[in-house]
Amino acid sequence: VSGVGLAVLAALVVVLARSLDGLHPDMWSRLRVAAGVLALLASHATGILGSLGVGGEALLVGLPLVGVVLLTAAAVRMMQRLGADGAVAVTALQEHVREVEHRNRLDRERLHELNASIAGIASASRLIHDQRIAIPEERLVQLRRVMESELTRLERMSHRDACEPRPLDLDDVLAAAVLAQRVQGRTVEWSPSSASVVCDREYLAEALTTMLNNAARHAPGSPVRISVAHDQERVSIRVSDFGRGVDPEVRERLFSWGGRVESSPGLGIGLNVARRLMEDCGGTLSLVPDTVVGATFEITLPTPAHDQHLDDSPSGDDKPEGGVYVSATASA
Repeated sequence: VSGVGLAVLAALVVVLARSLDGLHPDMWSRLRVAAGVLALLASHATGILGSLGVGGEALLVGLPLVGVVLLTAAAVRMMQRLGADGAVAVTALQEHVREVEHRNRLDRERLHELNASIAGIASASRLIHDQRIAIPEERLVQLRRVMESELTRLERMSHRDACEPRPLDLDDVLAAAVLAQRVQGRTVEWSPSSASVVCDREYLAEALTTMLNNAARHAPGSPVRISVAHDQERVSIRVSDFGRGVDPEVRERLFSWGGRVESSPGLGIGLNVARRLMEDCGGTLSLVPDTVVGATFEITLPTPAHDQHLDDSPSGDDKPEGGVYVSATASA
C-alpha cells in the first residue's frame, strides 16, 4: 500500500511539474513548489519508516505543514503573476480598441469631407452640362475652377500631409468656397476684403466649407452672410445665418465629437474637425454668443508678418463678385 501511495504521489508530482511549465512560473515559485513536494515526500517516508519518539512525531506533523505552506505560497505567487499578465493583456486590448475607434473616427471624418466635396463637384457638373441653361463663358470658367478645386481637395484627402501654414490671400480662398455654395443654389452674401491670413489653404477651405454647409443644413432657405474684419495682427471671418440659432442644450458640446441633438440632420463631426484644423494653424473657431437672430461662427487667424510673401494662388480675374447672389441657376 505504501508503494502504491508513493507511486501515486510521484505521478502527481509529474503532473504538477507539467502544469508549472504551462504557467511559466518564476524561479522562486519553482523553488517553493520543489521544497513543498520534498517536504510532503519526506513526511510520507517518515510515516512509512515508523519513526518513533518526539522527533519523529514532530516530523510527521511539521513536514506536511511546511509542504502545504510552501505550496500555498507558490500558488499565491503564480496567481499574482497570472493577474499581472491578465492586466497587461487587458491593457493591450484596450489600446487596440482605442486604435480601432481612432481609425473609425478618421474614416468618418474623411467620409464627411468627401460628401461635402462631391456635392460641390456634382452641382457644378450638372450646371456645366445642362443644355437648357445658357451659361456665360466667364461663369463656365468659374464653375470649372470649383470642380478643379474640389477635385484637388479629394486628391489631397487620400494622403493628407501635416499642416503647412503660409500667407494666403483670404479673398482667393473665400471666393472658391462661396462659389461652391452658389453653384448649389444657396444664397451667400460676401464682399472681398483684401485681407491676408496665415493658414494651410486646404485646412481653411475645409473649415469654411463646413461652416457654410452647416448654415445651409440647419437654416435651410436662409441667406448666409460672410463678413471679414482685420487689424495688424488678427483676421476675423464670421459666417452668419438667419435661422433659429443653436439649440441651448447642445451649445456646451457643440464642438465635441458627435455633439448634436437627435433631431439634427448632421453627424456632429464637421465642427469638431474644423476647430481642430484652425487650432493647428494657430487660429480659433468659436460660436459667437448672444446673437439676436440665427447663429454666427467666427474663425480668427493671424496675419502675415511684413517680410512674408503671399502663397501663389489663382488669379483674381475669376473671383465671384461680392454682394448678394441669389443662385447659380438664376445668374446663368
